Amino acid sequence: MLSKLFKHEFKYYIRIYSAVYIIIAVTAVLTKFLPTLVEGVSEESETLFHVVIIFFISLLIGGITFILFGASVISYFVGIKRFNKSMFSSEGYLTNTLPVTSASLISVKLTTTVVFYIITRIVCSFVWQIVLLDEFDFSTLLLEFGSSSYDSSMAEIITDFLSGILTYSAFILMSYMCLAMQSSFRMSKFVSILCAIGLLFANVIALAIILGIVSGVTDTDILRDDFALTENIVSIVYYTVICTGLFFITNLLVSKKLNLE
Repeated sequence: MLSKLFKHEFKYYIRIYSAVYIIIAVTAVLTKFLPTLVEGVSEESETLFHVVIIFFISLLIGGITFILFGASVISYFVGIKRFNKSMFSSEGYLTNTLPVTSASLISVKLTTTVVFYIITRIVCSFVWQIVLLDEFDFSTLLLEFGSSSYDSSMAEIITDFLSGILTYSAFILMSYMCLAMQSSFRMSKFVSILCAIGLLFANVIALAIILGIVSGVTDTDILRDDFALTENIVSIVYYTVICTGLFFITNLLVSKKLNLE
């Protein structure tokens, strides 16, 4: 049954993201090859056609930059909308009759959301490097998921990657939990959004406090480069605990709602 659930979720995401990837691909191709139409054209020989092409190229570059940098936001809202629709709308009645536990349902939806988030970031990184930078470096794909730089060690890059994925997963689970609370306690959508924003800021502040404590214990400046690996490891441990707690609470709320229904 789990395999069928994964297949169903992947079909949904492929249908949604294929359109996004097609838009990215078409925009990338146009951004890459349209400039060849105006290469070598001097100001004296410019025609209205060339002016329009240059203006269109500017719009394309702005558009593809917005799409590439907004990929994480797009992935987040697609995942949240999918969870809400398939669990708490009319479609949820069918989902809730499946012979699987609520934990399995949440796991499948979280996994597919994170997988397509990773794929989307990789696609965007590839397009950004090839189209706008005219080069490609495979190692920079991992840098897309954190704050590591090119001169970081491989351990820092990998832990930063894991930290970025866990951070994203925590934000997704926060939203899952708030949606489950909204459905279980008949909360308004506005209160649910405020709850999610509050949890987000609380986690950022809590992690900053923990990093400050670790910095004091290890007698290391939090801004120094050699603290980066420690920071990543602390973030991984912190968000692993947070994800576990959020998953447990969300599962409790969803299973309780299923039992009541």
